[in-house]
Amino acid sequence: GELLPVFDLDDAKSIADFIERTAGLVA
Repeated sequence: GELLPVFDLDDAKSIADFIERTAGLVA
């Protein structure tokens, strides 16, 4: 099943920003 909940489009920016930051730390 999906581990991530369904986000609203308004949250997309925050989520994308969070992912970019996390990816930056992992990379």
